[in-house]
Amino acid sequence: MLALRDLVERKGWTQAAAARRCGVTQPRINDLLRGRISKSSLDALVSMAAAVWREPPAFPRGPLTRRSHCCAYS
Repeated sequence: MLALRDLVERKGWTQAAAARRCGVTQPRINDLLRGRISKSSLDALVSMAAAVWREPPAFPRGPLTRRSHCCAYS
């Protein structure tokens, strides 16, 4: 939830704005920002993450070889 807190601060969102983007209530965002994740199910946390981080993670470019993408072969 540190990533959520950082995102809210970086974007300058209020808790209400973050809640709208995550599809939850403001009190739920408040709980998460204060570290009370036990009040949310794993499914809810994943759904919130998907709602906020719509861009896929960046992957390195270049040819994929066993050695470059899998630590088992290094």
